Amino acid sequence: MKGHAKIWWQEIQLEIDRRGKEKITRWDRMVDKLKKQFIPVDYELDLFKKMQGLKQVGKFVQEYTEKFY
Repeated sequence: MKGHAKIWWQEIQLEIDRRGKEKITRWDRMVDKLKKQFIPVDYELDLFKKMQGLKQVGKFVQEYTEKFY
């Protein structure tokens, strides 16, 4: 991690230490924490709306597929 995310993660780990809880060592638990902190609540809905609004105008399907991913 870099920047703000790195600082945030270090603070999470320090808080866990202060409370005497078990450190986060599993990937899935770390990903859950990251998603809750950095992905907006309506992210999936926003992506769905963008996908629904795609129109093929002068580009190949491959270009739209790449943009979507």
